[in-house]
Amino acid sequence: MVSSVQERRYDTEGRSLQAHGGGLLEVDGTCYLIGENKTRTASNPRGNLYNSVAFGLWDARSGVAVSDTPCGDYEYLGSLRPEGHIARDMTLFVDDDSSAYLVGEDRKEGTHFFQLSNNYTVVDSLVATIPYSLMSALEAPAVVKTNGAYYFFGSHLTGWSTNDNQYTTAKDLKGSWSKPATFAPTGSKTCNSQTTLVLQTAAGKYV
Repeated sequence: MVSSVQERRYDTEGRSLQAHGGGLLEVDGTCYLIGENKTRTASNPRGNLYNSVAFGLWDARSGVAVSDTPCGDYEYLGSLRPEGHIARDMTLFVDDDSSAYLVGEDRKEGTHFFQLSNNYTVVDSLVATIPYSLMSALEAPAVVKTNGAYYFFGSHLTGWSTNDNQYTTAKDLKGSWSKPATFAPTGSKTCNSQTTLVLQTAAGKYV
């Protein structure tokens, strides 16, 4: 794992972090890094302690598992195609009223917002779509709400090559969404990285 300032990050045993497509979760003052381990050895086919995944993608289906703590053990509840749609790269977003949404990329239709049940484990309905005609299919989605506006960030589908990621905004998840624009210096290929999540700091800033 390499940070935005191009410094490689290591675990407490000096090993390079394997947390591709990672997300951060803070619980009771402890931060958990959750991502994919690309080494996939026979003894460790998926990940390390920081690699417990609540939502995953297998054969174009979305999986859900739950645990009382970020470190597990996780109980697998099953898999689904949300409302019959494909949801490739995904993220979760919780609104101010505690309603939660599964956000998933559908390369034929755009980016879908599926409202989840009160316990966040079941898809209730498809409530909004950022259409492909506005923003071509984007991976590594991230959503944040600030000052009454929703911000959606995503990365173009360029394989392992970085690109100029884009964002769009709306006052309501159902739109209308603004014309997409870059949020990092144009040509920097998003500082040679891509989105995956947006964090709010204690100072009220976003990273």
